[in-house]
Amino acid sequence: MTRGPLRPPVDASVREARRITSSVTRKYDQYREWVRGHASCRWCPESNPACFTVQSLDPGQPASLVTEWIRKNYRWSRIQSFLDGQCLVLCLNCRAKYRAQVQPLSAQTARLRDARDLAHAIVNADRRQLSKLNSERMKERWADPSDPVQQSRRFHTPEHMQKMRDARGKK
Repeated sequence: MTRGPLRPPVDASVREARRITSSVTRKYDQYREWVRGHASCRWCPESNPACFTVQSLDPGQPASLVTEWIRKNYRWSRIQSFLDGQCLVLCLNCRAKYRAQVQPLSAQTARLRDARDLAHAIVNADRRQLSKLNSERMKERWADPSDPVQQSRRFHTPEHMQKMRDARGKK
């Protein structure tokens, strides 16, 4: 009886890496199924699982720990107990509303926003003032016949250009 080509022996570390990879993949699948298992958002009637996100109720343990635990190959029972006990499944809109209620703006962020708004107001006021000055300067230029810009504009009128073409044609 003839056998196929012999495979090289697989190192134990390679076998262990494959086992861990398949275990982590299986846990990611379980996590996705856990999220999809919720029929809708906890606060609104949104039922599309693509919109769902997991929000931790404990600020000290964010929901992003779940993916870290999966990568580190924690037991699924531990991960699921955390998800069931301390997490909400919310749609993205409700999660943004939740975070706005739970995590108000810090004083530094509020000061930065105020400073940014003040800077915008100053810049916009400067722009308006500059626009007024420019319009006044333009009016003065149009009124001043000795201004070189005004003189060049006079020479590029359609009538003047036609006179120049006629003069070239007569030569």
